[in-house]
Amino acid sequence: PMSDRSTDPFADGRRDGDAALYEMLRDVEFADQAFELLAVNLTAYGWGVLCAWLRSGTIFSKCAEQGRPVIPSDGERAVLYNEPDELHGLVNETLAEALVFLRAQAVSGEGKWDPTGDSLLTTYFVGACVLRFPTVYRRWSRLQQRTPPPAAVEVDVDQPAAGSVEDAVVAQITAEEG
Repeated sequence: PMSDRSTDPFADGRRDGDAALYEMLRDVEFADQAFELLAVNLTAYGWGVLCAWLRSGTIFSKCAEQGRPVIPSDGERAVLYNEPDELHGLVNETLAEALVFLRAQAVSGEGKWDPTGDSLLTTYFVGACVLRFPTVYRRWSRLQQRTPPPAAVEVDVDQPAAGSVEDAVVAQITAEEG
């Protein structure tokens, strides 16, 4: 399990704040508006962590450590490295699923986060993201396999495409001169 005690000198103060927030949420049964406050903070934290872990590949070893291995192909790694929108989409879906998971566990009383334990709520949430990531990734991977790469298009660089910006500029200049 992930722990914050040994690495963060301010963790105890944040843990107290986490405990107070979690208690308030539990008192209102994790109502929508109250949960949004927590969700904004967790996703802001989780976004940075997951983006970095996905870029570096760390997320794959974290999943394996939890007994949920995911092995990306070289092509998938290339897509994630070269196409930020794909990476961000995976991160967003993982964050959303982890929030749903966290809330469902908290509402049912099955949530295992302990304010007196070793983890901050943000660390616990990142752990939930690691648990949800394999499902999100496999769904994305299946889509990647079904979506053919864009067809190659021959471009004549000497002749601007019809309706291009270049055509519009030439037309405007011609009209002004004529």
